Amino acid sequence: MKEVISWKYSFIDTHKKVSALAIAVLILCFIFSYYWVNIPVLLLISFFVVVYLREFFFPVFYSIDIKKREITVKNLFFKKTHDLTRFFKVSEWKNGLFLSTMYDESRINDFRGLKLFVLNENKKNIMGVLNDLISTD
Repeated sequence: MKEVISWKYSFIDTHKKVSALAIAVLILCFIFSYYWVNIPVLLLISFFVVVYLREFFFPVFYSIDIKKREITVKNLFFKKTHDLTRFFKVSEWKNGLFLSTMYDESRINDFRGLKLFVLNENKKNIMGVLNDLISTD
């Protein structure tokens, strides 16, 4: 088995029609805000919207280091490493996997856990690796 498992998820690659529509609306907002209203501040606000929705516009890179027992989430703007020993459960959700910091379901579970975007063809393999790493504590 590999020591590091890596994958990339890009919403634009997996949902081409929705992405094209969203980018077209964003470009129209740029044009509208600059030429018709003539307020450059709206361009700055639009830039912050793109940064806020970075998971939509830019790919996210994930890597699981089996030896160190950690997962790294890397985007264009940040890189964060999480220790897998702080998670207790792996569950599936619509767009990937969810690493939970609690054994039971709770309302604050979504705020403390880690959502991983995974394509359906890789979901079972990655879930098996994460279950093995989390359950061996």
